[in-house]
Amino acid sequence: MNLQQFRFLREAARHKFNITLAARALHASQPASARRSSSWKASSACDPGAPGQAHLGVTPPGQQVLDAAERIMKEVDDLKKMARDYAGAPSARCA
Repeated sequence: MNLQQFRFLREAARHKFNITLAARALHASQPASARRSSSWKASSACDPGAPGQAHLGVTPPGQQVLDAAERIMKEVDDLKKMARDYAGAPSARCA
């Protein structure tokens, strides 16, 4: 998985796995988002539910993936904050 997929997974979880709402929140197209969710279905991370349904459910292995994605995205957010914090700081010289 790449960071974009982790970001989408996190947003999908925030919207109770409603793919349409997650796509809207990330300003992504619904078809592209459906393709991302299909990779989760294929890996058995999520239960697709009824055919044609816009919602997914999380399997136990899927919950582990979601937990890992949350940790990864928190680290990414922390790195971005660190970069902003140090962007204006004077550079330290190496001895």
